[in-house]
Amino acid sequence: MFRYLEMPPDFPQRVHQALRTWHVRSVKDTLTDLLLAQQTQPNQAGLNPRLTSNQILLDGLECLKQINLEGTDLLQRRFLDQETALELAHRYNLSEDIIFQRQRAAIGQLAEIVWQQEQDLRQKRARQIEARLEPLTYSRLFGIADKLAEVQAQLETTSAPWLVAIEGLGGIGKTALADALVRDLALTGSFQDIGWVSARQLDFLPATGLRPTDQPALEIETLTHSLLNQFGADLPPTASAPAKLAALKECLKAAPYLIVIDNLETALDYQTLLPTLYQLANPSRFLLTSRHSLRAYPEVYCCPLPELSQADTMALLRHEAQVRGIPALANAAQAQLDSIYRVVGGNPLALKLVVGQIAVLPLPQVLDNLKQAQGKKVDELYTYIYWQVWHRLEPTAQHVLLAMPLAQNGDLAHLQAVTQLDPGQIFDALEQLTTLSLVEVGGDDLLDRHYRIHRLTETFLLTEVTSWPRAN
Repeated sequence: MFRYLEMPPDFPQRVHQALRTWHVRSVKDTLTDLLLAQQTQPNQAGLNPRLTSNQILLDGLECLKQINLEGTDLLQRRFLDQETALELAHRYNLSEDIIFQRQRAAIGQLAEIVWQQEQDLRQKRARQIEARLEPLTYSRLFGIADKLAEVQAQLETTSAPWLVAIEGLGGIGKTALADALVRDLALTGSFQDIGWVSARQLDFLPATGLRPTDQPALEIETLTHSLLNQFGADLPPTASAPAKLAALKECLKAAPYLIVIDNLETALDYQTLLPTLYQLANPSRFLLTSRHSLRAYPEVYCCPLPELSQADTMALLRHEAQVRGIPALANAAQAQLDSIYRVVGGNPLALKLVVGQIAVLPLPQVLDNLKQAQGKKVDELYTYIYWQVWHRLEPTAQHVLLAMPLAQNGDLAHLQAVTQLDPGQIFDALEQLTTLSLVEVGGDDLLDRHYRIHRLTETFLLTEVTSWPRAN
C-alpha cells in the first residue's frame, strides 16, 4: 500500500535553489530527480534539465495562486522577473526584512505544493505498476534486507552490466525479492517505467498445491507484445513482429526502463531471449529471476539468494503462525522450532507449507510427512522444487549431489574421498549443480572453496532419491 512520505527538511531549500537558477544556462538542477520531471519531459521533446525544473515550478506557482496570490506575485517578480528585494520593498512599501520573510513563507508553501504533486504522481504510478504484478504471496519478508540493497544498488548504477539475475533454488524467495524491489522502485524516479513479465509454467501454492499457470511460453514476440502493452505504445494491430521489436527498442533506448522477467527457468528461455535483451538494454535494465545461474554469460550481474538463516526461519515461522491463527506454533518453544529447521532449513515456501499443515496435523507427523514424502502437497512440493531438476542432471552430478550430506567439510578433498571420482569429474558435476542452484559455493577468498546444500535438499536426498524408484 502506498504511503505518503513527509517532505524532506531540505526540500524548501532545493525549491529556493531552483528558483534562483531560473535563468542560468547550465546548472546542476535540483528538481530533475522528481517523477514530475519525467512527466514534464515527454511533453516537450528536447527540454533541458533547467527548463524541466522551471516547468515544475510554473505548475506549482499556478496552484500557489489559489491560496496565496500575493506570495505568488512576489516569487514571480523576485525570481522570474529578476527584481531585487530592494525593488520589491519599494514596490510594496515594505522593509527588505519583511520581503524576505514573505519570500521564505511563499517558498515554503510552494515546496509543499510541489511535494504534494510529486506524492500524488508517485501514488498513481505505483498503482499502475502494481497492477502488472502478480497477487502478493507474502505479508512480510525476512532476511532479504542485504540482498534487496545489493540488487537495488546494481540497478540504480549508470553503467554495465545492464542485466541483473536473482538466482536460487525453487521456493527460496526470488520472485518475492523482485516483487518487493519493484514496489519500492515504483515510488522513485529511478526509471521511466517498470514492466513485469512472467515465464512461469508451473506454480506451487502452500494452500492449494501444484498448478499449471496456463501461460504461453515466453518467446521474443510474446515479451515484446506484453511490454508494449504495459508501456502504452501506440502501434496498429497489424504491425509486424520486427516493427514491434523496433518500437520497443526505441522506447527502451530513449530513457531508462526496468523490465522484470520472472522465472526464466529453461535453457530454451534464456538462450532464446538473452541475445535480444542485450540489444534492448542500456540505459534500460532487465532483472531476471531464475533457478538456472547465468554466471557463464557476459554482462550479467548474478545475485545468488541463499536460504534463510536459523534466526530468520524462526521469525518467519512465528509470523506465519500469528497470521494464520495458530497460537501454539507462534508461542512454541525454541526446541520445537529447531526441529522444523533441522528438516526444512530456510526455504520459505516449504516453511509456509509446514505452518499450513500444522493447523491440521501434529508437528511430528508434519515433519515425518516431509521425510517420507507422504501426502499430496508434500509430493507436489518436491516435484516443484526438485524432481524436474534432478532428472536433468548428468549421472555423475547425481552421484556427487547424493554424496553431499556425507562430505562433512564440503571441500573438494572430502567430495573426492566420498565419491571416488577423479577431480575432473567432480569439477564438471559441481559446475552443473551450482548452475542449477542445487549446490551453494562458499569461501572467503580465492584459495578457499567449499560446497553445501540446503537442509531441505538434504532431506530430499536422504529420504526421496535413495528410496523412490522414479529417481533412477
